Amino acid sequence: MTIRERIEHSLSDEPGQTASDLATLLFDDGRATSRLQFPLAVLLSRGRIRREGDGGLRDPHRYFLEDDGTSAQRSRLSFRVDEAA
Repeated sequence: MTIRERIEHSLSDEPGQTASDLATLLFDDGRATSRLQFPLAVLLSRGRIRREGDGGLRDPHRYFLEDDGTSAQRSRLSFRVDEAA
């Protein structure tokens, strides 16, 4: 199984992980995030995952499978909020 496949599998089990979370799960070393930069960039560019957050300490990047259903749920929630205004 490739690192990209392992990332997708991890995100399907637990959406919203940070790069540090993924590095800990995949390599037993939360500091090994540099090993994930290229695979995460490939998955992002192919539309397989999405990234949320500003990337800082208070709001780290969190990764989600693009087809996990939450994007449709967020769209419905924003529509309801807009409708109420």
